Amino acid sequence: MLALLDEMDKQDAARKDHEAKLKQAEQDFTQLQSGTKEEGSILDADILKLRAQRKTTLNEISSELRMLYERLLGTKDGQAVVRATRADADNRVCSGCFMRLTSNTTSLLMGAGEVVRCHSCGRMLYIDDEPEDRADLIGK
Repeated sequence: MLALLDEMDKQDAARKDHEAKLKQAEQDFTQLQSGTKEEGSILDADILKLRAQRKTTLNEISSELRMLYERLLGTKDGQAVVRATRADADNRVCSGCFMRLTSNTTSLLMGAGEVVRCHSCGRMLYIDDEPEDRADLIGK
């Protein structure tokens, strides 16, 4: 009988320990949930700000270029403008379709005087020589 009472005391202590851990986990979850709501609010505000900037920027460009951008945006999985990524010392590739760009296309990009499009996928290209992250090659 004493052994059973001793076992019951151990089980009761274990139950109380589990209840305390559960209460702590619930508090942690509630804290995390409120933090997530705050982050969501911040992100929503950022989205509204970026949409306003986008609208302002779109109003500054020609209607022909804006229509091209909107069409590409809808048909190219949201990637209308992509980077001409350096493949090696002499060649670049379109980071949208990963096709090698011709030397003429690369020269046009270097001149930066007009909108240059990929000869393969039709996306608008831009070029910069900042250090490239491999994530750019995979896409976003």
